This record gives sequence, C-alpha cells and structure tokens, in this order.
Amino acid sequence: MKHTYYALLVGLAMIAGCKKEDEGDDYELVASQSVAEWKGYLKTGYYNEGEIGVKSISLKVHEDRVIGGTFYLPLNTIKNLNLPTEDLKTELVNHLKSADFFDMAKYANLQFKISKIAVYTGGTTGAVDGANYTVSGNLTMVGKTLPISFPAKINVANGQLSLAALLKVDRTKWGMTYATSDTLADDKRIMNDIDIELNLKGQKK
Repeated sequence: MKHTYYALLVGLAMIAGCKKEDEGDDYELVASQSVAEWKGYLKTGYYNEGEIGVKSISLKVHEDRVIGGTFYLPLNTIKNLNLPTEDLKTELVNHLKSADFFDMAKYANLQFKISKIAVYTGGTTGAVDGANYTVSGNLTMVGKTLPISFPAKINVANGQLSLAALLKVDRTKWGMTYATSDTLADDKRIMNDIDIELNLKGQKK
C-alpha cells in the first residue's frame, strides 16, 4: 500500500509539473505593429531619435495575463528619424551598428527575456500613463546580459495583446562607453542613458 501511495504522489507531481510548463497560451508580436522608439542625448540636451523593430520568440499568456516570454530587437532595422538628410541618417545608423555601440557584426539582436511580471504599485518616475504591471527580465546587448525592470501598461483581451512602456537603459553597464568621458566638450559627450519607448502589439497563435 505504501508503494502504491508513493507512486501515486510521484505521478501527481509529474502531472502538475507538466501542467505548469504547458500553462498558458502562445502569443506572438505583430512585427508590422511593434516598435521601440529611442532617443540618445548629448550633454547639451540635443538628441537624436529613431526606431527599431521588435519581434517575439515566444510570449505566454494565462487567463489574460502575460506570464513570460522573450522578444528581440533586430539591429538591422534601426532607423534615425530626425536628421535632415539621408546621408546623415545613414552615417549615424552605421555608427550605432559599429563596435563603438551595438557591434552588429558580432551581435545581430538585442534580446529581452521576461522573468517576472507583477502588479505595478506606483512610485516610478517617468512611468508610462496607465502602467498596471512591473516587468522584470534580462536584457542582452553586445553579448552581456543584465537584469532590468520597468513599469508597463499591458492589456490582453479577445486574443489581442498590447504593451506600452517607457524606460531608460544605461548603456555603459553593457560596456558601451563611447564618448562618455568627462573631458569631452558638452557637444561631444553622449549621455549614458538611452530613452526607449516600447509599443508592442501581439495576437494569440
């Protein structure tokens, strides 16, 4: 009897474990509707701005709540939107793709893997309007992975998903130290933080 009871417990544990792994529905981002807008600043306050595409590897949703997943930003989609000529835009984008910044020749993507999503309780300066969750996860850039967290407004209903967020990323933590020296003139020194605005749309597979 003891052996039978033990076997039953093991079987139930295995079933519960499988259920946890398989829990949730698969969602994917709609690439044509998902974008990350960025701004990088000089110490003078001048900034360049642009956008980069966002694609999903996988997103898990359970009971209309995102519970995990991974998305990435392909560096070959990066654009500048504010410079006055196409030549200047191309020059800036090529510099951002170089080893001074994202080193696209070695690392084709930025990647973010969600580790936890909790109810947002407020208190974050610059949070997106209507933020209802705090998203935590691991951001990988130039081959280095570090944890970050940010408030986000996430809605899931009728097989559709939307996520909006505002966050700052200190590029120097990932080793991007180009033009950060205090000895540089203000119009040559690039600030550490990059502003990122995420606007993501997804749907159930």
